[in-house]
Amino acid sequence: MTVRALAAELSRNIESFRSHLNAAGVLIDAGAVAIVGIAVLACADRPVFMLFLVSAVFGLRFFLWRLWVRRNKSHSMAAEIVFVACCAAIGAFNDWNSVDGHGVYHYRAALLFPWISTIPFWMLLYWGLILRFLASLLNVRKFFLTGPTQGGGLFKRAAFAGILVLLTRQAIYRFYADPWMSWLPFAAALLGALTFYRPGPLKIVILSVMTAMAVGTEILFIQTAGLHEYYLGVIGGAPVWIMLWWFLAFIVWGDLSVSLLGLIRIAGQKFRTLGASQPRIP
Repeated sequence: MTVRALAAELSRNIESFRSHLNAAGVLIDAGAVAIVGIAVLACADRPVFMLFLVSAVFGLRFFLWRLWVRRNKSHSMAAEIVFVACCAAIGAFNDWNSVDGHGVYHYRAALLFPWISTIPFWMLLYWGLILRFLASLLNVRKFFLTGPTQGGGLFKRAAFAGILVLLTRQAIYRFYADPWMSWLPFAAALLGALTFYRPGPLKIVILSVMTAMAVGTEILFIQTAGLHEYYLGVIGGAPVWIMLWWFLAFIVWGDLSVSLLGLIRIAGQKFRTLGASQPRIP
């Protein structure tokens, strides 16, 4: 398959995903994130309970999603499981690399196996629910922030998003304790993203509200649950760079997530086609 053919197929899969998204699908993911978030405020220091709860919410979420997908004829359950697993892996790796790899921040909640990781196991799973919810929210038709998905522009946006993530993560690994350099690279990256993606005023307002909600949730987790702690926490324990990072992440994850799901769907389609073409053994 040529790059042009892959881009066209990916565009069709992305448009199909967006056309099937509705309030019910977003609410399923929002509810899953909210249930665990509320539990964090009261039970962050109960790792066994939290691991059980997050696992149960995962199961309930997949059950409800399966009922929803049957009605809306979206992608297969296998593709959904792979996508959520990828979301969990991406979120968990970023958390692990930031905390255990570079010491950018640290968790204060009780741990089941502190000699394996200083991050609660349930939190690593929780990232899968969070990123899956954002993938739905940021790609609802008439809401998504990245414009049409035709031709080579799709790969350019995905590549640009990946570069921004790589550069800002490398910057924070080195300058997380610096009062200025901890946030200046994020400000520059955000300016570049706004120039490149050019969201309208309304979408900037929406992104700002989402950022305020995300930072507010982090502050609650820090102050009420004692979940984690940052260096240079200037507003309720949250540093300036994390506020800029949430805004930037909302912009780039909309593109990256839907492109990832599109590739998973294409791979699944090719696998089924290959399987159907194999001769049956009599």
